[in-house]
Parts: sequence; C-alpha cells; structure tokens
Amino acid sequence: MSQVSDIYELLKTTVETALPNHKSLNNPYFPENDAELTYDAAYGIAFGPSSDLRENLNSGILVRERSFTITLTKRKFATARDKEARIDTEKELMDDWTSLVNAIATDKHLGNKTLVNDAYFTDDGGIEFLTLDRTRNNILLIRSNIQVRYHERVTLKGC
Repeated sequence: MSQVSDIYELLKTTVETALPNHKSLNNPYFPENDAELTYDAAYGIAFGPSSDLRENLNSGILVRERSFTITLTKRKFATARDKEARIDTEKELMDDWTSLVNAIATDKHLGNKTLVNDAYFTDDGGIEFLTLDRTRNNILLIRSNIQVRYHERVTLKGC
C-alpha cells in the first residue's frame, strides 16, 4: 500500500475508536445521494486535495500534506415540527464531532510517529439537514476537514 493508503487506515482506526457505534457510509463523497443512508450514526472518510510542501527535495524524501474530509451523520427520528428532537440530535452530532476532533488533537501522529508528522482539524461546514423521504428519515451531517502532513520516500533519478 502507499503511504496515503496507510494514513487512510490510521484515520479509519481513529474514527472507529472515538465513535465505536458509527457505521461506515457507502459513499463518503456524496452521502446525500446514498439510498442506503439508514444508519442511526455513520461516518465517511473522503480523500481531498494534496500538496507537495517542497521540502527535502534532494534527499529522496518529500514532505506532503493531504486533506481528508470526514463526514459524520446522525439520523433524526422526528417530524419536521419536532423542534426539541432536532435540537437533541444536533447536540448528539456535535458531541460526536467533539469526540472525533479531540481524538485527532490528542494523537497528532494517528498512532504512527514514523509515518504521520502531524494531523489536525482545520475546519468544518457546519451542520447540514437532509430530508431523505417524506417519512421520519431525516439526516443531520457535518463534514470536517483534516490535514495530514507526512513524508513520502521517492527514488531520485540522475543522482
């Protein structure tokens, strides 16, 4: 596996440890299009943009930074007029978000100091509300951006 694939697995372990009752989303890039989005609580990890930090160029070790979007969802069991149930679900989602962000903040190497230099939360898009059907299947979700800085060993040509 590549280094970035290993980092994905480390993030997955971090999320599953912090949120053991969450199921994995089928499509973390577009959870709102997932016809099977019926889990009470779920997460998804999506690969985001990467950048080469232009360090150590002549050593055969490149420093890279990759963004990952971690989506957390919570199903709301209430009608649109049930304000208290919506607020309770929002609070539960924010508690899950806090657990995730704290898990990353307290282990910036994601359990692997050799591979991960630094992992940190950068921002989120706030809570989104999705209506999946006209019954009681409403989903609240939050997408959080995580940056991971790591080293990638490359073979230099002509050296």
